Amino acid sequence: MAGIDYYNRIKQVYLPPLNSKKKHWQFADLVGHNNIRYFSYARYALLSGLKCIGVKKGDKILLPSFICKEVLSPISSTGAKAIFYSVDKKLKPREDLTNFPKCKAVIAVNYFGFPQSLRPFVEYCKQTGAVLIEDNAHGLFSRDEGGTLLGLRGDMGIFSFRKTLPLLNGAALVINDERLLPSLPPQIEFRRYRSLYFNCKELVRRLLPIIGIHGIKILIFSARLMKNIFRASALLLSQSGSERLLPSFSLPSFDLLARLHSIDIPEEMNRRNELYKWLGKKIVDLQGTPIFIRLPKNCVPYTFPFYASEDKIIDIKKKLNYYGLECFKWPDLPTQIKSNIPAHYNRVYCVRFLW
Repeated sequence: MAGIDYYNRIKQVYLPPLNSKKKHWQFADLVGHNNIRYFSYARYALLSGLKCIGVKKGDKILLPSFICKEVLSPISSTGAKAIFYSVDKKLKPREDLTNFPKCKAVIAVNYFGFPQSLRPFVEYCKQTGAVLIEDNAHGLFSRDEGGTLLGLRGDMGIFSFRKTLPLLNGAALVINDERLLPSLPPQIEFRRYRSLYFNCKELVRRLLPIIGIHGIKILIFSARLMKNIFRASALLLSQSGSERLLPSFSLPSFDLLARLHSIDIPEEMNRRNELYKWLGKKIVDLQGTPIFIRLPKNCVPYTFPFYASEDKIIDIKKKLNYYGLECFKWPDLPTQIKSNIPAHYNRVYCVRFLW
C-alpha cells in the first residue's frame, strides 16, 4: 500500500488530474465577477494593472526585495522606480511600511501560495493613497483563513496559471476595485502557438503510466535534455535583460481557458496539500527547515518551501532525486539588491509540485 501511495503522489507531479465531469468550471465564477484580463505571462498582467492606475515615469512602486527579478520588467517598462522593503524569515515585512516614501502602488506577495497578511499594506495605503496589488502568482485556489480567495483582497490581483498547472502559458489581471474599471483595456486576442518543447512534455506526460515509477528518473533526465536542446525557449524568461525586457509576446494561448477549466479543482487542491504534508517530515528528517510551521486552513501550496544550508542541500537534492522530485533555489533576485540582502534570502529552496 505504501508503494502505491508513493507512486500516485509522484505520478501527479507529472500528470495532474483533469476534470472528468462534463460541466467545467469557469475562472470568472471562481473570482465572482468578470473584471478579468488574460495574458501569456503575469508580467504583462502586472504591466496592464500599472497602466490602469496611471503609473508613469518617475512614479514609485513599493515591492519586496525577496522577489524574482523578472517582476521588475513591467515596472521598468512604465518608467517607474522600484522601492524595496525586506522580509523576515517568515516572509513578512521586516520594516514598518508606513516609514517608506509615498508610492503609486504597493505589492504584497502570497509567497508559495501561503496567504500574506495584508494588514501592514492596508495601513500603508490608508496613509499614502497607494493602490494595493496582490501578487498571487503562486496562489491559485488558495484562500485566507476567512475563506477569501487570494488575489481578491487587494485593489487588483495578479494570477499565473502556468506556474501551477500544465499550460503552455497563462496569467490574469483581476480588478477588484470598481473605481479602476473605466481604465481597464479590452481583452487582447488569444493566439495559436506552436511549441515543440511543450508538445514534447505533453507526450511524456501521457507516456508516464506506461513507463511507471521506475522511469521517473529517466523522465527528469529527458526534461533536462530537452531544455538544453531548446535552449532559446528555456532561457526566454531568465536572460540577463529580464529585469528590463518583457517576453516577446503578451497574447495568451488560444486554448488557455479550455485547458484551465478542464482542471479538476478538488483533486488539484488535494494533490498539492497531500504532497506538502508528505514532504514535510521527509524535509525535516533531511535537516531542512520548513518556512511555514503549519499548512493554514484553505491554503493550496504552490511548492514545498524550506531553508537549507549549503552542506545539507546536497543530500536533500539527492534524496528528492531518488523520489523523482526536483528541488530548486528561489528566487533569482534583482541585481540591484543582491549586494545588501538578509542571509536567509540565499537559503530558500522549493520542491516542485508540477513538472
